[in-house]
Order: sequence, then C-alpha cells, then structure tokens
Amino acid sequence: MSDSDKFLLETIKSFYNDSTHSDVVLDVNGDKYYLLLPLIKKYAPLLHKEIEETPVNPPVTSPELSEVLSNITTLFSKLQNKKSVTLPNISVTKEVISVVFETMYGKPLEISTNLASVYVLSTRFGMDHLTTQCVEKFRKDSVNLDTLLEDYKKVVTSGSPLVKLWAQVLQENLWYFPEDKLMEFVAKLSYDDLFKLLNNPTLESYSDRMYELIVHWNSVNGDTSKMASLLGLVKLENLSIDILTTKVKHNPFVSQEAYINALEMQLNSNHRVNGLTRTMFGIGRLNGYYHNYRLLTKAEVETSKFKDLFVKTYTKFKAIYCLDTFGADVVCCVTHPLIVMDGWWLRMENDAVDVAKGTMVQLSATNRTAKETLENISTIVVGVREIYSSAQNTGLFVWDQIKFD
Repeated sequence: MSDSDKFLLETIKSFYNDSTHSDVVLDVNGDKYYLLLPLIKKYAPLLHKEIEETPVNPPVTSPELSEVLSNITTLFSKLQNKKSVTLPNISVTKEVISVVFETMYGKPLEISTNLASVYVLSTRFGMDHLTTQCVEKFRKDSVNLDTLLEDYKKVVTSGSPLVKLWAQVLQENLWYFPEDKLMEFVAKLSYDDLFKLLNNPTLESYSDRMYELIVHWNSVNGDTSKMASLLGLVKLENLSIDILTTKVKHNPFVSQEAYINALEMQLNSNHRVNGLTRTMFGIGRLNGYYHNYRLLTKAEVETSKFKDLFVKTYTKFKAIYCLDTFGADVVCCVTHPLIVMDGWWLRMENDAVDVAKGTMVQLSATNRTAKETLENISTIVVGVREIYSSAQNTGLFVWDQIKFD
C-alpha cells in the first residue's frame, strides 16, 4: 500500500464516531454512534434502508453560532439535518457493535469468540463482507459433516442465533448424506424447520430428492395440510420425466394443471440460457463433452419416446440449440449418422456450416430444404451404416435427466 493510500485510509478511519462530520446518529441500546450515510449505503445496505425509512428529525442549530461562522466546514456539519435513528432489538455488546461499524471505515475485524454476534449484526445490516467472513470461519472451525445432522437438530432446539448459518451449511451439504440417513433426519423435523431448510433456490438442481424428502416427511408425520406449501418449494418443471410421469402425476396434492404445465415445460424445453432458448436436445462436436448433456445412443434414437420428444421439440422451435462453436455437418448418434425422408442424411442447412454456441440453427436433409425437413422430421431414423465419413462430425445430445428406456 502506498503512503498516499495509507494516509487516505487513516483519514477515513478518523471519521468514525465523529459527531462533527457525521450525517446520521444511531442509538443502539442507549449508546450513540455518529456515522456517515455514504459508507452505510455502500457497506451496510439493509441498515441504510432502515435509516431511509425513518422520518427526518427537525434540524438542530448549534448555540455556538458565532464560533461556527468562523469555520465553513464546521458550519456545514453542525447546521445540516442529522438523522437520528433508534435500532431496536439488538442483543449485542457495545464492543461488538462498535467494531462492526468500524469495518465500514476500513478497520479490519478479527472474528473469534464474537462470531455469533458479528453474524447477527452483519446479516441484519446487509454487511456481506462480514457475513462471508463469519461463514468461512464457521465452516473451518465448527462444521463436522459426520455430526452435522445431529448438530443442526441441537441448534434448532436451542434457538441459537446461528440457526440460519447452520441451515446454510446443511443446505450446501444436504446431498452428502446417504438417502436413508437423510430420510430419517427429515422425518423428525417440524414443518417449520423443514420448510426453512428446503426454502432455498440453491436446492433447485436437486428437485427429485426434495420431492422424495417431502413425500417421505408426510408419510411419517401425516400432516396433509402442509403438503401444498411444501410441494410449492419444488419446481415441478425441474423434476425428471420419470418422477413426473410415475409419481407426481398421481399425487393428490399436485393439481392436474400444475402437473400438465410442468410436463409441457419439460417436453417443450422452455429453458433459457443468457436470454436464449436452450432445448432439451442440442448439437455439438461428435467427440465433445457438454455439462448436463449426453450424446444419444443408437438404442435411444430407436425408441418411440425419443421420436415423440424430438419431433415435438424440433417442431416447436423449428431449430435446434448449438452447444458449441464449430463447423457442423451431418448429425449423428454415438455410432451412426441420422437420416430422414427415406435415406437422406440429417445435416445443417446448406451442408457444412459454421455454427455458434448459444444460437439456434435449422436442420436440413441432403438435397432438401429446411422447410421440407421440418415437415418430415418425424421420419428420423438411424442410418444403416456406421459412421464412416469426415462429414459425419456433429453429435445429437440430450439432457442427462431425460431417459428413454
């Protein structure tokens, strides 16, 4: 750090709890803290919001006006409208409150035995830089995956101020545990605790497991009045086709309308990436690897389920999603090229074409237009001969979660 940077940092630190150069006064448990709103807005946005929502007090003019007039800086600070805000319900020591506020002025804070208090304040005030430190310190010093489930139950029972932090760590590691152990743990939770635990967007990618946990919880506790709200935490459209069609379809707590909408979203693949539609089917390099996709096999392409889904998807979008940027040509499964219209290769429009990742491209049969190919896409089959030409370089991929057996 340069000398000028050090000077600037020390200057900023000096403004902490300075009644002259502050523009807001916070009253916490009877103690007053003189702070600067621009720093609060940047480093504690939730506290800033609370202050902004508090009515402004009338301006207070200093009785020492003659002295103030001799110094324009002092005049400005003493005649300005200082906002006074009382913060209720803060059961934290004065020492911790002070060191937390000081971090907004550049003073570092070492988190140790004060972790719980710092975490409570940082989450209330929206001080993400401190919350992150608390979480990292907590993970390092307090978390043991082997005892995490039991530890979480104890914390919930005790009413610890760190319940949210324990819940966050458990959510991050929820799928670490064997299914039977997780089912046993969930069955013993109250409705409120289960709801709080599963009410997290980061769990959306585990929708199948969430659904199974909720159904199991209900089978043990028998509280059907809570099922609608619990199942509302599950994005049905993220469930696998297998779960949707074998379990959700007959679940009395899921409306037919919700089931049909979810199924249609799966079939129509209304998923978006960077503002573009990403279908359940995509094309990429024949030897490429694409996260959450797999290259279709000959056996899969020959199933009626594949044909139904592919035809519905391609007919809807009239194009297919590109998983990569490359020179694409004939579309293939793992071992064979795909053909349509009684023997014509399924390929890019105008044969070999440079395609771009994240775009949609039309397919065309050899010597046929894209429009003709679209009208006859239901004739798609596996070619007789295995891959033999360098033109057969494009793979047809499908979401990993889609099963055709």
